[in-house]
Amino acid sequence: DAAAWAACAHLAGPARDGPLVLVDAASSAEHAPETWEDPERSPLSLARGGSLAVLDVGALPAPVQEALAARLARDEASASGSDLGPPRLVVTSAVGLEALREAGRLTTPLARRLGDDGVRVPALGERGEDLRALVLDGLAAAGLRARGVPLGVEGQALRALLEHDWPGNDAELTA
Repeated sequence: DAAAWAACAHLAGPARDGPLVLVDAASSAEHAPETWEDPERSPLSLARGGSLAVLDVGALPAPVQEALAARLARDEASASGSDLGPPRLVVTSAVGLEALREAGRLTTPLARRLGDDGVRVPALGERGEDLRALVLDGLAAAGLRARGVPLGVEGQALRALLEHDWPGNDAELTA
């Protein structure tokens, strides 16, 4: 869940006491460059002193990416002496930033702003202990809701789940 990972990054960072503003870049509502420049409505303005999380950054149109990078640069340059500095930028993508750049889905100005400070979150199939905990917790909660007692899973069934590749990640598990 990209929003949950973005929230974790926010809470682990220096801006954790400030606001967390989530932007779904796949939403056409976020595709107007003038919104990003507006001093009142811009997600950058709303996130001052906190974190701005752009989910699926490669879905933002190039003009918006350029406006975002330019506004961040201006805000950082004028931040001295201000109580609320520019937001910390957190972005998510199903593919690496280099792959986005190569595919032309990440502009050079925004790529420079992001740098190489990426964190790769392993796929669910690579996180056996997480998968085990998710399955056991989910079954226990479902059993309590439905029957008043937690449910479990036999060892052989759990091993089969752990051996599955989970190409759909968490969404496949909860489907």
